[in-house]
Amino acid sequence: MAKVMENSGKSVGLTIGTDEETAAAIKNMGESHISCPVREFVVDKENKVVSTPAYMLANKISEAADGIERLVHEVLALIVEPSSAVD
Repeated sequence: MAKVMENSGKSVGLTIGTDEETAAAIKNMGESHISCPVREFVVDKENKVVSTPAYMLANKISEAADGIERLVHEVLALIVEPSSAVD
């Protein structure tokens, strides 16, 4: 995502976990890296970008799955708009 947004003029907040070298590469592309544990996720609501460290930090598939499942729920929440009431 950082590479895709690199020359867009927008800054995106995202995570790859806590790896300092990869975080520095993201920052060098003009994006904002947010440290995050494996079972959590980061939301950039303005750009509708949701990211999780997943395999970058997971020692077990269940750790990655927790973060991924939470990410999916957040993505669904971002795309589902509340219905409008009609009077």
